[in-house]
Amino acid sequence: MEQQFSSFTLLRLPNVMRLTGLARSTIYKLIAAGEFPAPRKLTRRAVAWPASEVEQWVVARVRTLSGSSHRSHQSKR
Repeated sequence: MEQQFSSFTLLRLPNVMRLTGLARSTIYKLIAAGEFPAPRKLTRRAVAWPASEVEQWVVARVRTLSGSSHRSHQSKR
């Protein structure tokens, strides 16, 4: 059980912003639209995101952007 817990990392907003390259307002707009993982409440005033969920979102976003970029290059030919 300790091993599972040690592999679970929580990210606070500045780290989420750094990893995604998104501004705070954009992150919260995406959350409201259901397009970004919602944070977990740690205390009454503190929230954090599971790192694995943010990383999965980044990977999916890169794949989506790479796919649309690839398609747009093909359509220009």
